[in-house]
Amino acid sequence: MTTPNIPNLTSVGRSERLLRSHDETIAERFTAVAREKWDVHLGHEVARARSGGDGEVVLDLANGTVLRGDLLLVATGRVPNGDRLDLDRTGVPTHPDGRIVVDDQQRTPVDGIFALGDASSPHQLKHVANHESKVVAHNLLHPDAPRRTDHRFVPSAVFSDPQMAAVGLTDPDAWISGYDLVRQLLIGATRGVLVALAIHALLWHVTAIRARSRRSRPIPGRRAG
Repeated sequence: MTTPNIPNLTSVGRSERLLRSHDETIAERFTAVAREKWDVHLGHEVARARSGGDGEVVLDLANGTVLRGDLLLVATGRVPNGDRLDLDRTGVPTHPDGRIVVDDQQRTPVDGIFALGDASSPHQLKHVANHESKVVAHNLLHPDAPRRTDHRFVPSAVFSDPQMAAVGLTDPDAWISGYDLVRQLLIGATRGVLVALAIHALLWHVTAIRARSRRSRPIPGRRAG
C-alpha cells in the first residue's frame, strides 16, 4: 500500500482508506494521492487468489472484480510470538493479544524477568525497542536507581511517496482523553499537508505528508531513543 510510483501497481484493501490508524485528514489525503498513482480497490474482501497462465497471479474480489498481475505481496500484519516462549512454565502473564505484561520499567510480574520490543510493546517500532533496551540495560546494572520508559510521544513514519510522519495523539485519542483541542491544517502548494493539534498552546500532535521532491530529506526533529 505504501509503494512509490510504480507503473501498473494495484492495491487492494478491506478498509475504505489507506493508513486508517493515522489522522483522518492525512489518511484521506494519502488515499487520494494513492488513487492518482495506483489502481486502488478499497473496501473489498479478497475471495480467492489463484494462478493464471504463464505465471500470472489472479485475485477474485468479493464484489466480482478480477485482478491480474505478475507478483502478489500480502500484508497480513504482525502478532507477538510470546506463545512460542513457553511462558506458562515461568509464570509470566500476557495480554489478550499475546503481548507480555510489563510495567514502566520493562519488568514482568516475575522477579528477574524483563521484556521489551515487539514482544511486549503495542507500538511495534524499532526505535521504541531501542529506547526500551536502554532502559532494561540500565535497570539490570542499577537496580537501586531504575529508569522508566517514556511512551508519551512516539514518532512514526511511512516510507512512501508522498512521505508521512507523525508524533503524539491523534484527534480521536485526544478527544477520548478529554482534551480541548485547537486544530490547524496547513496545505502546501503541491501535495504537502501538515496537521497540528495544540492544547492550551502546548504542541501535542503533528502529522505531515511531505510533497515529493527529487531528493528525500528527513523531517527535522528530536532523534528517537
